Amino acid sequence: AESTNQFIIDHFNTTKEKTNLFPSSPYLIVCCLNGLGLISLKYPFSCSYILEIIQNFLMKPSTIVRVFSQQKTSKQTPQVVVTKDTTNINTPSTTKEECGYDILVEATIRNCICCLQGGFHIDKNLILQFLNSMANQIYPTGKTDDHTPMRQRNAILIIGEIGVSMKGYNGAPEAAVTVLQQRFHNPATQLDSLMVEQFTRILLSCMDNCYQPIMDIFIKITRDSSVVTYAVGSTEFTQQQSYRYCSLPVINALNAIASTMKNDSAIRDDFLVRLLELFIHLGLQVRILSETTKSKASSCAGNLGVLLPIISSLIHNFPTLYNPAPRLQKLFRDFWMYIVLFGFGVEGSSYWPQNWFEAVRKIASKSPLLLGTDHLRELNYGLALKNEEVSEVIILNYMLSL
Repeated sequence: AESTNQFIIDHFNTTKEKTNLFPSSPYLIVCCLNGLGLISLKYPFSCSYILEIIQNFLMKPSTIVRVFSQQKTSKQTPQVVVTKDTTNINTPSTTKEECGYDILVEATIRNCICCLQGGFHIDKNLILQFLNSMANQIYPTGKTDDHTPMRQRNAILIIGEIGVSMKGYNGAPEAAVTVLQQRFHNPATQLDSLMVEQFTRILLSCMDNCYQPIMDIFIKITRDSSVVTYAVGSTEFTQQQSYRYCSLPVINALNAIASTMKNDSAIRDDFLVRLLELFIHLGLQVRILSETTKSKASSCAGNLGVLLPIISSLIHNFPTLYNPAPRLQKLFRDFWMYIVLFGFGVEGSSYWPQNWFEAVRKIASKSPLLLGTDHLRELNYGLALKNEEVSEVIILNYMLSL
């Protein structure tokens, strides 16, 4: 094992930057990485040593990784050709050779996992120590160089893969979530979108243990990024930028989670409640905003609409809700009130996309019947919108629409 390790290390170190790398070269390196991974599984005593080799190969990074990274970057950069009459932008086509860097990163991460799995039986703290070292790579405290962004992205990918692939290893998924959670939005960077992607992967693979903290993050981002504040004494408004830059990845993540939720799951039921609560909360914020600025509520309600396809995708796997819990019944009542108030249920609306109306139709097919138990009591005291809060203008507009 030691002689094989040394042979592979020598191969890594003797590859010079000016060496002509053929398209098959990544696969030769992948074979070497796979060999190290297999050795670590067969000889657990060597795991720490091999893990350090693989980590340095990707994170220093090695000459091989740098060359393939530069190769990928140069080929993805569009070339602008200026002639006398025209200016053309030649977008490079995707080839197998361009994927060399991604192939190396994937293989390196995969064999890091092999080392951690093999070494866990000897050192129970190996995973936590490795996670801490990766956390330091995300936001380094020392000097940075041209390869720092690459190290940061690769560290996030490694942490995410640990959360996905190491279920049952001394709370590894929970530890991976904690590390990403500590670094997320601290400070805010474009890396947060990549962390959202890793959160989603971990949640889908380890839903029982990681659902709660990850969902708290996603709900907070969606709620806070939808808040709109107006400058005092000005008719123009500025939007809260706290989480807005990563709100779209979170919406995509919620959609992916809703599409893969299993039937008859307590987590699925909780997810539905959370989405309805979020929808109603945003509806309340929009209504307050419209009253403050004297503007139409429907002009600010787009943040609610993006949740409709998510709720529709989730509720598709539900049976029709005939006898829901009182809390869920009330949530649906408030939900449909905002659907009507903001016009999401109007077919052919010029305000909203058609797929939002289709989502409303699908939700309606599974929604519980909204039957009152007391004469006007629920309408007067149980709704998010009170009678005295509805202006005569709004009532007149609905009368004209009918």
